[in-house]
Amino acid sequence: MVASFLTAGYNETLGNYFCAQQSSLNPRCVVKPKCARDVSMALKVLRNSECMFALKGGGHTLALGGSNIEDGVVIDLELWNDIDIDVETYSVSIRPGARWQDVYKKLDALDLTIPGGRIADVGVAGLSLGGGISYFGPRTGWVCDNILEYEIIISSGEILKVTKKEHSDLFWALKGGSNNFGVVTKFVFHAFPQKMFWGGITMVSLETVDREYECQIFADFANATVYDPYAAIIQSYHWDQRQQAFSFVNIMQYTREEEYPKAFSAFTDVQLSYSSLRMAKLSEFAGEMSVNTARGHQGGFATLTIKPSVQLLREIITINEEIVRPVKDVDGLIWDLTYQPIPTVLTSESLKVNPGGNVFGILPSDGNLVVLLISISWKDSSDNQLIDDAMRKFIDYASEAAKRADAFHPFVYLNYAAGWQDPIASYGQENVARMIDISEKYDPGGTFQSLCVGGWKLGRESKDYLKGSPTHPEL
Repeated sequence: MVASFLTAGYNETLGNYFCAQQSSLNPRCVVKPKCARDVSMALKVLRNSECMFALKGGGHTLALGGSNIEDGVVIDLELWNDIDIDVETYSVSIRPGARWQDVYKKLDALDLTIPGGRIADVGVAGLSLGGGISYFGPRTGWVCDNILEYEIIISSGEILKVTKKEHSDLFWALKGGSNNFGVVTKFVFHAFPQKMFWGGITMVSLETVDREYECQIFADFANATVYDPYAAIIQSYHWDQRQQAFSFVNIMQYTREEEYPKAFSAFTDVQLSYSSLRMAKLSEFAGEMSVNTARGHQGGFATLTIKPSVQLLREIITINEEIVRPVKDVDGLIWDLTYQPIPTVLTSESLKVNPGGNVFGILPSDGNLVVLLISISWKDSSDNQLIDDAMRKFIDYASEAAKRADAFHPFVYLNYAAGWQDPIASYGQENVARMIDISEKYDPGGTFQSLCVGGWKLGRESKDYLKGSPTHPEL
């Protein structure tokens, strides 16, 4: 199906982007495939006509042009959203238009699950191709580590089955390689039994708990000598323009049927101004996270990775307060500084699946890490430059603070990267060179480097930058 400019199908696609910046672009038309043959034909036409195009799954990326394009073609995969579950082999086959909420509802009914996104309306494709952090990470590694098979359509229009044994080089590259190699049209995950578990969202007022306490308990959690593999947390230092106040928001999940586990006692044994902690299934927790997002507003992400310490976490919070102060009255501003642990138990699980290491280049020997995210939403596009400047300043200042503390790590998590960051380069020179070789093998004409926008590219046009250049030229 092809939806022409301003037709109902065209407008439906523009209305399904998460943030307003993405919806503001106007493609020439929208292609809505429902099978591999549709995608194959579309790719051949686009390649032969040298037409620029974008790929859209769930449409949740915040980077302008990440999954939409001005005056080009959008391949919108949302209608191709089948989910097939084989309970005998514990495998789940998911087409690229599916969202995590649809997957979880089907799996919850069978008391099964897979590691995946934590927000209901995030798309399966984008999150999985960027690596993916889940509540099950300490037990299962990155989300992409749990993918057994891909179906991908490369620029020639050929449809490939990709596994650890078939096209094994491409199998490695797709686990964090974004849209650099083709259109992935099927993901086959390994599932495992999972019933209800405990978790939810808490809020702590700075009138009752101070910053030092929250930084201390998070650092203790992230650096635990014995890390509880069932415990997952997202800590946010939250600014809401409507409330004119900062607060701590802790999103906790304990993926066993156990209430108030010891791993979270320091977070729950304080006065909470809000709590939704309870036993529930994954689809309910994912739905709760969607309610707390500002869909349809302007939005921005930026990220860096650090080694956690209470001193550094506290300094970054101070930097955050200084950056937010000049923009705090921007209409509708919600600014979240978020910390998420990447413990060695997670990277160890990943290494079991990828004995030679994955594309990220992160090993257990790197120690416990924390992925830092600033997630921002606001109402008016006239404030876009102001907020973007503030985001850049924050990343610069926080990176310098981490370097002074000898706690900076070069990894830039692709799913949280701003358009002006370079997550691919952060994978390290050797891995990037290997990815470029794989790209040249499966996409010799460079269709997914030169015609397909979004997703952060490999820099194939100049391999020389890999020789002796810094991993992070932008920082």
